[in-house]
Amino acid sequence: MFYVEDIEELLAASPNDKVRIGDQLFAVRIAYQLPVTIKNGDKGETEEALPSTFEDALAFENLEFFGKLEGNGLARKFRDAIANCKGVEAIGLEMFNALKGGSKAEFSLDIIWSKEFGDLKCPTYIGEGLKWLEDRLINKRKEVVALPTEVIGGPT
Repeated sequence: MFYVEDIEELLAASPNDKVRIGDQLFAVRIAYQLPVTIKNGDKGETEEALPSTFEDALAFENLEFFGKLEGNGLARKFRDAIANCKGVEAIGLEMFNALKGGSKAEFSLDIIWSKEFGDLKCPTYIGEGLKWLEDRLINKRKEVVALPTEVIGGPT
């Protein structure tokens, strides 16, 4: 069993640490926000952001998109945070505070209706989880296809 005492251990967890296999039909993989390296300015310097929600993880991995996202409510607050705050910590705090009272439904529609929606990058932690699930399904399909028909109850 994987157990951590602090955030640093959690963030350093390997992909295998995040998986629990019960049996052939049951497995679970945990997913949580991961640090995102953000380019800061023209000098090539970087900062590390640690998202705490899906929305800020999506925004930190797509700062250019959210910096231009049209709309009011959360879209405007995220856009303003990116434009006006200095450093990822300040941006993250502004986004976190905005999420407390903003309409996530309106925000989602602003994102979906954006002309650049297709350019969005999936947050890394979600992409890793989906890749793990896809691999499991592909392997499971191969196992089922490889079974003799008498095992799966097909025609004899």
